[in-house]
Amino acid sequence: MWNAGSLTLVCTALTVFPLTGWAATERTTSCAHPSTKVEQNSTCPPDKEHVTVRGKRAGFTTPTSATHLSAQDMQAYRMQTLGDIAERVPNLSFTNTTPNNPVLMVRGLGGTEDEGPVLYTPTLIDGVPMPSFAMGQMFDFSNVDVLRGPQLTEGINAFSGMVSAQSRDPGKQMAGALDFEYGTGNRKRATFSGDMPINASTSLRLSVGGETADGYIHNRTLDRHDTGGWHGWFGRIKLLHTDSHGGEWRFSLHHMLNHGGNDYFETPEHARNHVSYNTSAGVNDTEYLLGSAQYHRRFNQHMLLDVTFGGASTDWRYSNPYSVFSANSGFTLPTRQIGGSVMLSGSAGTLDWKGGIYGQQIKRWAPYDFDMSPYYASRTTATLGTTNVVFMGELGWHFASNWRLAPSLRIEHVDSSISHWTSAMSGSVPLAYNMQESLPRQTLSKTAPLPGLKLEYNPRSTNSLSQFGWLSYTRSFLPPQL
Repeated sequence: MWNAGSLTLVCTALTVFPLTGWAATERTTSCAHPSTKVEQNSTCPPDKEHVTVRGKRAGFTTPTSATHLSAQDMQAYRMQTLGDIAERVPNLSFTNTTPNNPVLMVRGLGGTEDEGPVLYTPTLIDGVPMPSFAMGQMFDFSNVDVLRGPQLTEGINAFSGMVSAQSRDPGKQMAGALDFEYGTGNRKRATFSGDMPINASTSLRLSVGGETADGYIHNRTLDRHDTGGWHGWFGRIKLLHTDSHGGEWRFSLHHMLNHGGNDYFETPEHARNHVSYNTSAGVNDTEYLLGSAQYHRRFNQHMLLDVTFGGASTDWRYSNPYSVFSANSGFTLPTRQIGGSVMLSGSAGTLDWKGGIYGQQIKRWAPYDFDMSPYYASRTTATLGTTNVVFMGELGWHFASNWRLAPSLRIEHVDSSISHWTSAMSGSVPLAYNMQESLPRQTLSKTAPLPGLKLEYNPRSTNSLSQFGWLSYTRSFLPPQL
């Protein structure tokens, strides 16, 4: 436990040391006048250079532990899977059996629980959540934001944090690009992206690609080097339209299909030498199809509207090599989900606010087979469902020139269910037996109020120092699942 002196030291450090921030939601222009003071509403003289920035967050600083990765960052460090990001982002880790199906953990929270319909760390693509293990290849993203800790006003429930990826917007000029890569493990990757303007207010972007790799395993039983490899393809089409009121419409369709081996179960000695003696490669296939529709509009200088709606279909097919357990063992994990959010934000005088509603429905089928016939065979089935509706809001008060107090409230209602649960066990050696079990549909509902409070310190930056600090309290909630 921290004592009062430790807390004082942390508070002091937060207000003294500079922290990096994010760009503003709307286009803003700042003038470079090192020796003169510029009023907030002034414009740059025509003979001076001005800088225009655009990003996702509503300020250069935000009261949450976050990492913003631009397209340039991901290109420079070859970040092409969630595992690549987790290797370079603090407090973000992952588990996986191939690079294409990582399960994320933030500050130690997450892991196998993500195989259920409730996620510790949701992954969003263009505002639509999906399981991280189905993310697979990342391609043609403009940025990825990693948020650590509960996010009360970000739509989906984020118990430990969230990863939000935004695809590149179509450009207003005809353009195209090709990229080829070759690496260790006989890894080959090719991508194409192109922009096509339809008219002055509408443009289209297409990106497609594929990747294949042998992996890093030599299976000496099969005399193959590709039993731990993968191959697949991915594609996206996105439409951007600006209406006569200045509203921005974005429609995107994403698809990823990956086939992989699962030859990773060996003794520590064999694993250190990247050698396997399994009698088959196993299966580790992932796929998703995702559609998203987004609308963003500024009604006036003090009010913004953001609407997101979409759905995703993900599939994970997994089976171990037969020799791992001397049995056929594995599962299929299809998931279907749909949802959306409406968020309204604005400001008036010393107050700023945002609020909205979010809703989502998820259904997942979870069969598992373990067949060691004639000695033992087991098969279980289950259908998991989760429906949640959320009301959320935040009110910020700038009670002094450098200080802001922001209470927030999230009210979340969750309905969880499990149906079609069956269990069958049988065997014929040494004695024949057969057992069948089933359960009727089970349901569970819960409503949880989740308050939060933030105190921010954000003095006006100087040429040599930019300061931002905060203290926050947040009550989080992991929705129940059966």
